[in-house]
Amino acid sequence: MTGRPRSREAGSLLTLELPEKARGARLDRTLAILLPGESRASLQRLMRDGRVTILGRPARPSYTVRGGERVEVDRPAPRPSSLEPEALPVAILYEDADLLVVDKAAGISVHPGAGAPRGTLVNALLHHCTDLSGIGGVERPGIVHRLDRQTSGVLVVAKNDTTHRALAGQFNLAAGMSTTGSLTRWFQDQMAREQPQGDANALFEAAAHVAPGAGGLVFLPYFSGERTPINDPLARGVIAGLSLAHSRDQVFRAILEGVACGVRHNVETLARIGAQVDRVVAVGGGAQTDTWLQIVSDVAGLRQEVPAITLGACYGDAFLAGCAAGLLRRDQIAEWVRAGHSIEPDATLRPTYDALYDDYLDLYQDSRRVVHRLAGRQGAR
Repeated sequence: MTGRPRSREAGSLLTLELPEKARGARLDRTLAILLPGESRASLQRLMRDGRVTILGRPARPSYTVRGGERVEVDRPAPRPSSLEPEALPVAILYEDADLLVVDKAAGISVHPGAGAPRGTLVNALLHHCTDLSGIGGVERPGIVHRLDRQTSGVLVVAKNDTTHRALAGQFNLAAGMSTTGSLTRWFQDQMAREQPQGDANALFEAAAHVAPGAGGLVFLPYFSGERTPINDPLARGVIAGLSLAHSRDQVFRAILEGVACGVRHNVETLARIGAQVDRVVAVGGGAQTDTWLQIVSDVAGLRQEVPAITLGACYGDAFLAGCAAGLLRRDQIAEWVRAGHSIEPDATLRPTYDALYDDYLDLYQDSRRVVHRLAGRQGAR
């Protein structure tokens, strides 16, 4: 979000002025962005307890922000933690008096929850040190940001509240979908086994010749649940509108369009909370084919810049490593990220894709209850 709220802390009372760019967003979502130390769920609890007021009145989570309102958040003092330290292995990459940097392995939850009451990274950290920040709440001491259980990566852990607030201010606003490129691999493995392994070029070329809208198909790409913006671990993939007349190529295009709808959903959600997307740069596996890039631009109405080298996170990691080793300077980033070409949206397809996007949103809402029941049966297998 561009701009920061004007705030004043006095004990546990925080006073904010909601930014104009948050106009139209829900209050709980807006405050979750403005207060990195608070989750949306914790803010909703504070509202239920009457600890959040707006214009002097108790606030509701669903309140629609107008911009400029004064909000007061009365955060209670942290209650004692019931978490138990556990002597679990934890890979510490760096440590000083203020923070820890740890390498979280896949398969380990960051903090306790319904599915993991023990054996988490937090339990291990409490055994290693007792001076962790309390801003994240008693169930998440020191945790500034998180990774999914099955995701490995580096986490920064704060040892005190001052460090926690400083670190929280360093993070950008991000969104992420659970399954995108893996859907094309799944489709090839299951529906196009005659294609060379790992080479989906023929599928993308065929999809490029399918009319937008894929012959009246709508696809939800939630094969592993979904992260943003629906945050639904029980969501599952849905394809609607199939008939005996549909071809494999139309189904594959529907998958590409479904992912593009997910991109649009994230972009529009960011805009509603005041984070307008001004520039889009495409990298990673999806940037290897202009067919998919064009579909994303057409569905989302976005111009995309495609750099000369489209490697993803590993390319940035290599640049940062070079800077840390003294082999590169930060001002050399322009030499690493060079312009390639751009993808412009086709304005004539806007009515087609606006209708498809509306159906995409409705399909999730209308099928959610059934899909959740089905996901429960999958977990029972």
